[in-house]
Amino acid sequence: MPAPVEVLECPARNAIRAISTIRLALLPARISNSMRRAGVISDRGWSREFDDPIVLSEGEKLRTLRDAATYGTGLPKKEAALPEWQAAIEALMLVADRGGPTMFARIGLMRALNRHVERVFDSSRKEKHWGQRKLAGDR
Repeated sequence: MPAPVEVLECPARNAIRAISTIRLALLPARISNSMRRAGVISDRGWSREFDDPIVLSEGEKLRTLRDAATYGTGLPKKEAALPEWQAAIEALMLVADRGGPTMFARIGLMRALNRHVERVFDSSRKEKHWGQRKLAGDR
């Protein structure tokens, strides 16, 4: 009997799987009314809105989880395979499927959209300490 062949993980294949999962998740699911009444599952799902819409560089706004998922599935494969987008897509699916806070998905999307922006420390905002520290022995 031949030895099993080890299959290597491919980031592009994982991205395609994630995008396919999002497309399937966009289809309406059957959820019982008792689960909705109990608050186990939000009855809004992919139509849940972000607290603040995400404004894209083209001026377009992503208002709902469905808008963000549609934008994510429209990305080129090379860009969708980036770790930032993988994390954003995963956060988006978790929030939509598990009913988590939409802020988690928003943070993931903002980090993916702004991955090229370098954060710079602004020293003018640093608070100045003009006096010396007061030690217990100096009182």
